Amino acid sequence: EGSHGTSRPELPPAPVTPPTEAARPGRDVLVVDEDPDTRTLLSSVLQHEGIIVREASTAEEARALIDARLPDGLFVDVRLRDAPGYSVVEYARHKPDGEQTAILMLSPVGDFLDLAEAIHAGADACYTKPAEIEPAYRKLLQLLERTESDVPRVLVVEDDDMHAAFARTVLESAGYLVDVCTAPRSFAEHMATFQPELLL
Repeated sequence: EGSHGTSRPELPPAPVTPPTEAARPGRDVLVVDEDPDTRTLLSSVLQHEGIIVREASTAEEARALIDARLPDGLFVDVRLRDAPGYSVVEYARHKPDGEQTAILMLSPVGDFLDLAEAIHAGADACYTKPAEIEPAYRKLLQLLERTESDVPRVLVVEDDDMHAAFARTVLESAGYLVDVCTAPRSFAEHMATFQPELLL
């Protein structure tokens, strides 16, 4: 609520170029945020890149939209009216192919606990809003582009959530596509569906 009185950062004018490979027609990003200004800002820059944008202001709306179609990318505020944003991240990650979705969280406070909780829930990164909106959307475009190319796939088998989150963060920042298996009973399913090139 403290951010309502502050002016929002202006993004630099987007260059007039054809949409990037990251934004091929059909790419779709879901923006989940109670603040209509944040939704409008993100929607405008993503749509300029040729990305289809869907919006939700509550966790319930977000889950319904995820059920209708798992998005390629997801922006989620850590604090929503009806539930923590982390629950939306976990919901998306548990969907079939949910590990493939690029997920970024937005925090109005930007403290370390928000970052730790975001990574623990399965987000790829967490950014402060409104100050870091521009790097956040650029990161999303980078993640979308990476999923298009032939990226090496690494399956991490680790039953400690914090170690698994750390391994995911390090490997994804180095450019790998990562899946995490936390339970031995689901190992065969992960191997069959993800088909990793490297197993840790």
